[in-house]
Amino acid sequence: MSEGIKLGNRELEFMNLFELISSVKVKDCIVDDDFNRIIFIVNPKEVGLAIGKNGERVQIFKKMTSLDAEVLPYYENAEEMIRGCFFPFEIREIKILTNAKGDKIAYVYTDPAIKARVIGAKGRNIARAKLIARRYFGIKNVIIV
Repeated sequence: MSEGIKLGNRELEFMNLFELISSVKVKDCIVDDDFNRIIFIVNPKEVGLAIGKNGERVQIFKKMTSLDAEVLPYYENAEEMIRGCFFPFEIREIKILTNAKGDKIAYVYTDPAIKARVIGAKGRNIARAKLIARRYFGIKNVIIV
């Protein structure tokens, strides 16, 4: 987990609850009040176990908290982490560039036919990618091209 990330009591409580439900060690937890969801970051090899068969563990969490749970794999590489935010959609390429102000911007290239689905309903998927990119890699913006 990136240094400087601080977890409050709320995040720690959600992490503990999800670990009890899933038996998977959670690396990080992000509360996204805009979309009424909790994003859990876990080891890539444990994503399936954390979600459970047919999403059963995520559903148990939702019944207990009235919040959606999303499980993402943790990667130390920015491109892999951002790609994981858009799974299962095919991402052709991710380029991280620095603009004139010195801000890092991630450009995510995908098939134009699925661009709207990659962005997600009401921008749900792109919002998740922006949260992750900013939190872990200091990337100011994520743009779908």
